[in-house]
Amino acid sequence: MIRFKKLPDDIRERIERLKDFFLRYPEVIFAYLFGGLTKEKPSPFSDVDIAIYVL
Repeated sequence: MIRFKKLPDDIRERIERLKDFFLRYPEVIFAYLFGGLTKEKPSPFSDVDIAIYVL
């Protein structure tokens, strides 16, 4: 089951900036988050992992 949870505001802001950056490159088809921060209970040491699909 996929569960959605709210990310901390500072992380959301950084992701929005990354989204704007990726939109400048048509070869970037999509990007998604995975890893520690996307878990049910992230730790203070969780990082943001981003996978980028480029064509």
